[in-house]
Amino acid sequence: MTQEDTCCIMVEVMCGVVAQLGARYHGTVEVVGSNPIDSTIIGGSRLKFLLPLFLVVFFLRIYGIEIFFDEEILPITLNLINSARESVKLVSFGVTHPDVVEALKSLEANGVKVTVVTDSESYCPLTHIVDTLPGLVHEKFLIIDSKTVLAGTMNFTVSGLKSDQNVAVLIEKSEAPEIFEAFLREFSNFQNGFFQNSKIPVKAESERVKLVFAPRYDPFQWISRILANARKEVLVAAYAFTDPQLTTVLKYLNSEGIDVKVLLDKRWNTENSYSEHVFLEGGIEVSLFPSPSHMHAKLILVDERWLLMGSANFTASARKKNDEFLMIIDSPELVMKARKWFFDLWKDAGSL
Repeated sequence: MTQEDTCCIMVEVMCGVVAQLGARYHGTVEVVGSNPIDSTIIGGSRLKFLLPLFLVVFFLRIYGIEIFFDEEILPITLNLINSARESVKLVSFGVTHPDVVEALKSLEANGVKVTVVTDSESYCPLTHIVDTLPGLVHEKFLIIDSKTVLAGTMNFTVSGLKSDQNVAVLIEKSEAPEIFEAFLREFSNFQNGFFQNSKIPVKAESERVKLVFAPRYDPFQWISRILANARKEVLVAAYAFTDPQLTTVLKYLNSEGIDVKVLLDKRWNTENSYSEHVFLEGGIEVSLFPSPSHMHAKLILVDERWLLMGSANFTASARKKNDEFLMIIDSPELVMKARKWFFDLWKDAGSL
């Protein structure tokens, strides 16, 4: 068989894989190529060898995003920072983790351009851009060499990267250019001195990811669209929960027979009189994650398909006042990993 014949077979098989998987996943038939997979295209033995390879390629292209939890986030952060050759752009409420600070100082000493944005209420030992408006710079993301972004619920602090429960996603520009460019545009807002409602509005959408930045866009409006179509399960993990509108939506879903579970940080929600946790209880299963660490994630999982996460707590300030982001990802693969993390913590909270 010539190399040209092999290439033709690979193209035909891939077209068939995409067509069949598209039909299974979306419930519709989309003609991607002229031939579906059948015995007239390729022998069973060769298909058995090639199909796993094509499935890997297919899902890498679809999902192109990695997810990390808790103590996994620090080594990923340091590896990314140490890999920088041109620039590092970092946004966080605070930047105090000594390993992160030292890595950034080392990069600067070697000529890498490091730009850090923080809130005026926090501390950062590096030269940094500070927002002094009433709302908070509450976003948490790291951009390396204008090609990779790590974004999540963690501050780049000792507790944020060591002990607290957090979630982060790693996105390559080559896999999701629209989403990556949106993070760059948001960083440009801060670099140019535009914060909160003075910002140029930023949002982006790719095939399976939506990204919006508050307060120019209200995260709840995007969350409610996904929740409105929930059919069997909604899992919520949060640090601060004071939004009565979200409480109302969750209680309605629970009344419709949808399994709703909410995992909240115990200290914050029992010591803060604005917490909605007492209104959630009574039908909805609520578990309070105890100290000394904090349930610091801001995460909603819907129907084993939708992953909603970002920097925004479920509060009025996050919706209308702070600099925040919300990412909505259509990925059963990532949700499967996040569900395991959620239920492991749910079990731990119940046993402590």
